[in-house]
Amino acid sequence: MKVQSGFMRLKLLAALGMFVALALTTAAHAVPAPQVLRSFGSQTFSGLCCFSFNETVSAKEPAKPVPAVVTWSSDTKIGGDFLVGLNVNGGPCTFFGAGSLLESGATVEEDSRTLQFIIAPEEGLTPGTNAFTLCGGATFSSSATLLMHFNVLEVRLSK
Repeated sequence: MKVQSGFMRLKLLAALGMFVALALTTAAHAVPAPQVLRSFGSQTFSGLCCFSFNETVSAKEPAKPVPAVVTWSSDTKIGGDFLVGLNVNGGPCTFFGAGSLLESGATVEEDSRTLQFIIAPEEGLTPGTNAFTLCGGATFSSSATLLMHFNVLEVRLSK
C-alpha cells in the first residue's frame, strides 16, 4: 500500500509541476493590449500607394531602443497589385522587408496572408512609446482594391 501511495503522490507532484510550467509559459508570451490590434470586420482600400490603413499598434521602447518585430495577418481579397508597409511614429510609409500582395491573374479568391517587418532602432525608433501604422496602396492602378477581413496587427520588442 505504501508503494502505491508514494507513486500516487509522485504522479500528483508531476502533474502540478506541469501545470505551473504551462501557466508560466503562457504568462511569459502574453502581449500587452496596445501591442495587438484585432479587427473582425471588413475594410476595403483603393488608391495608389501610399496612404494609411488606419491600423496602429504601439510599444514602449527602453532608453536604448531595441529592434521591433511587427506582424500583420489578414484574410484578403485583392483586385490589382498592392504594397503593404508601415509608418513608424508618423514617418513615411516604408517597406521593411517583403510587402507585395500580387494579384494572381486568376479568379480573385480570398487568401490568408501574413507579412512580418523588422524595424531596427536606427530606422525611426525612439525611447518611450513608438507607434506602428499599417500603410500602402496599389502599385499601378488607382482602381485596384484590397479587401481585408479578420485583421491582426502585432508588435513585439526584441530582447
